[in-house]
Amino acid sequence: MAELGIWFWNIPDKTFSFDERMNDIYALPAELCHAPIPQEHWYNLLHPDDRQEVTHAVKAALESESVYRQNFRIVINNQVRFIQSSGMVERDENGRPVSMMGINRDVTQQYEDENILRAARQAAEAANHAKSAFLATMSHELRTPMNAVLGMMTLLRKTGLNNKQADYAIKIEAAARTLLRLLNDILDFSKIESGKMVLECIPFDIHTMLRDLSVILSSNLRVKNVEVLFDIDPRLPSFVVGDSMRLQLNRPGNPGDYTMS
Repeated sequence: MAELGIWFWNIPDKTFSFDERMNDIYALPAELCHAPIPQEHWYNLLHPDDRQEVTHAVKAALESESVYRQNFRIVINNQVRFIQSSGMVERDENGRPVSMMGINRDVTQQYEDENILRAARQAAEAANHAKSAFLATMSHELRTPMNAVLGMMTLLRKTGLNNKQADYAIKIEAAARTLLRLLNDILDFSKIESGKMVLECIPFDIHTMLRDLSVILSSNLRVKNVEVLFDIDPRLPSFVVGDSMRLQLNRPGNPGDYTMS
């Protein structure tokens, strides 16, 4: 399909002259390719919804010294083409417009490509919104039973457990609270995607955080002959300021000996 063509409009005669590329753009029949083209023929090819704007743009160019520029659609064999058009008015010694010469650029392919990209972007955005909505819904649904687990663990610890049972109960509760905090973070997934997630900056006990982390790691190492050990520099204070939750989550991929310094 031709992209760029040159046209000449004889205003008094109400006829156009097209070059070969213009003939291709407008798919002119053979009898019109080498003869003056009636102005009415060109006008009838304009998309009905664009005729008024084109007429207004042409009139504005003829009545002023401005350059004619207009985008419009034409309908050829029931197919729509998108055209960028521009032209310059020529006037006689009395300032009356006698002709206009310009170019037409067929931007149909560009327009279709932009529509494809726009549709793909909208589909991606819709999928992303659906994913975020799903995660938020599932996180909300999971928080309810997790809160119930924590409540039951609190009641269980008040039933006179022996030391070993109490230790297990404390570890189970710590793991459940870690999972609940993770679910709360998923509710803020949109903030993570937009880069607006802010790390917490609150005091926490290093020993308590490592104890909770050991519970999580130990559950993953049941089938491996590996022991979770922490080597803590004695110079570290018991309490530090930071985000203990994300410190637990951002752990190495191969659990083993952990060193904090």
